Amino acid sequence: RFTPPLSEDWTAAFDEDTKILMIGLPNLDITWTGNAGDFDWTNAENWSPRVPDDGTYVTLAPAQTAEISLPADGTAFLARLTLSGGPVAFAGGTLRVDELIADELTSALAVAEGSEVVVSSRLSASAGLNLAEKALLVISNDLAMTFATAVGGAGEVRKEGEGTLTLVGPVSCAGGLTLAEGLTRLGAENAAGAKVSVAAGASLDLAGFGGVKELVVAGAGDGLGRPWALTSSGASSAGVTNVV
Repeated sequence: RFTPPLSEDWTAAFDEDTKILMIGLPNLDITWTGNAGDFDWTNAENWSPRVPDDGTYVTLAPAQTAEISLPADGTAFLARLTLSGGPVAFAGGTLRVDELIADELTSALAVAEGSEVVVSSRLSASAGLNLAEKALLVISNDLAMTFATAVGGAGEVRKEGEGTLTLVGPVSCAGGLTLAEGLTRLGAENAAGAKVSVAAGASLDLAGFGGVKELVVAGAGDGLGRPWALTSSGASSAGVTNVV
């Protein structure tokens, strides 16, 4: 018996002769079809062969632009998503993504107003992400992670978790970039082209790169007498247009 139990995507078999338990890889063939026409994630008619569970590997390959809707009640789906075949818009609820992969043929993932996408691992989308007003992309990492996807639009990006984030971006969304926890290190020129807010206890390493148009620092401190931490580990000094 497993705690928590294995998802039905996994197979397990016990060999009585060898006393070896064999656990199979998860089913990678759950695919979004959109056949119901309502773009509701919870509608079984939109999936083949069934609606994915938390932790399921799924493929979103809509034949047309899809506005995939989750219940607006905080419902979260933890999944590895492969986007291909056309642009995908996400609207409603919270989509928690362990790994989001997009090939060169994929248009931007559009996140609608009031929606939230949480990324805790690799995210690669060649066409970038577009955040509508009041949409939120959360990069949550407790281990070292590199984020090399362009993010634009009117929404906001928030960095959470104690891990070091190397930001290549560029992140240029109008809602700005909020560094709530951990260390964020710039990995390219103009990686953070929008307003950057550094909260108490968080830190930003410019790493010799410029392009930050506005830097806002606030908070009661990180326990070391610093309300915030700003460094530049690169060989050249990085330019910040405005520090508030």
